[in-house]
Amino acid sequence: MQIFEREKMPEMVLLAMGEAQKRLTLLEGHARSFVQDKVAYVRDQKVWHDVDQGLRDFGHKTAERLNPTPLRKKVEDFSGQVSDRAFATVGIATKADIKTITRKINRLKNDLRKITRKQPARKSA
Repeated sequence: MQIFEREKMPEMVLLAMGEAQKRLTLLEGHARSFVQDKVAYVRDQKVWHDVDQGLRDFGHKTAERLNPTPLRKKVEDFSGQVSDRAFATVGIATKADIKTITRKINRLKNDLRKITRKQPARKSA
């Protein structure tokens, strides 16, 4: 897609574009003014104030009923209890701790195998 350079466009086209831009700017100003006047008119109506106050009251009542603070506290307490129980049961170990414990278990297992192999089998009487 080729973009036209302003210098290469005919003067008649440039004048038409300039006039169109002026008209669009004027229309935009009129539209903004019209919308602002209508919004101001609606806001001045008693019905608007009644609806606005009703929505504010509803929001406050709903916020009081749906107050998340007690529920949040219960969730935090429960979460703390669960994590405390989990750490008490499982504990926290690093990879080095796990390797050390695994080596000790393997040594004990090997020692147990050696002991069981050396003992002669018992004969039943």
